[in-house]
Amino acid sequence: MFLGGAYAAVADDISAIVYNPAGLAQMRRVEWNLAIGALSAKESSTLKSTVGSPSVSTATASMSASSISSFGVVFPVPVYRGSLVFAGAYNRVKEFDSELRVRGYSDTWGGTLDGRSVDTGGVNMWSLAGALDVSPTVSLGLSADYYRGDHTLEEKRAYAGTSPDWYELYHSGYDDRLRGWNLHGGMLVKAAHSVRFAAGIRLPVKWSVKTSWYDDWCGRSSREYT
Repeated sequence: MFLGGAYAAVADDISAIVYNPAGLAQMRRVEWNLAIGALSAKESSTLKSTVGSPSVSTATASMSASSISSFGVVFPVPVYRGSLVFAGAYNRVKEFDSELRVRGYSDTWGGTLDGRSVDTGGVNMWSLAGALDVSPTVSLGLSADYYRGDHTLEEKRAYAGTSPDWYELYHSGYDDRLRGWNLHGGMLVKAAHSVRFAAGIRLPVKWSVKTSWYDDWCGRSSREYT
C-alpha cells in the first residue's frame, strides 16, 4: 500500500501489465483475474437567500452503479530456457458518474430555482503485453494500451418568478468521445535472491476528443412594462 513506484520491481502477477510489463516474465502458469467495482455516491447543495421561504433550501441526489472494473489473463509460453509470457487486460480507469440537485429561492433571479446536473460515463483501457528473459538475471517487457471512453453532462434548470406569469427553462449539455493510446516498457534486474531493480519508460498518452453540445432555452413573460 505504501510502496509507491517501488512496486514496479516486485510486481509478479497480472498487475505487472500496469506497473512494469517486464515483471510478467516471472510468471510460470496461466493466471486470470476478474474484479467488479461498485459506486455509491450522495451529494447535497445548499442555496442561501436573504428573502423567500425558506431562506435556506437544500437538495440532495444519490446514485449507485456496479460494473466490471478489470479483467485479464496471463499466458506463459513453454520455452526451453528462460521465460516468454503474453498477457491481455481490461481496466476501468476513470468514472465520471455523479449527480447534483439544487432547489430553492434565488436572490439573483428573484424567484425559485429547480435544477439538476448529471454526469455519466468513464474511460476504459485495453492492454496487450509481452515479456521475456534476455538473460538469467534480466527481463524486458512491453505493453500497448488503448483507451476508449465517453463523458456526458446534462443540465436542466427552471426559474420561476414569484407570480405565475414568468418562467425560464434551460436544457444544456455536451457529449465527449475519448480515444487514446500509448506504449510503455520496462526492465527487471534480479541482482540477488531478494534484491531486484526496475526501470521503465512510458510514452505520453495521445488523446483524440470529439465533442458535441447543445443549449436550449425558452421563456415566457406576460408582464407589462411602462
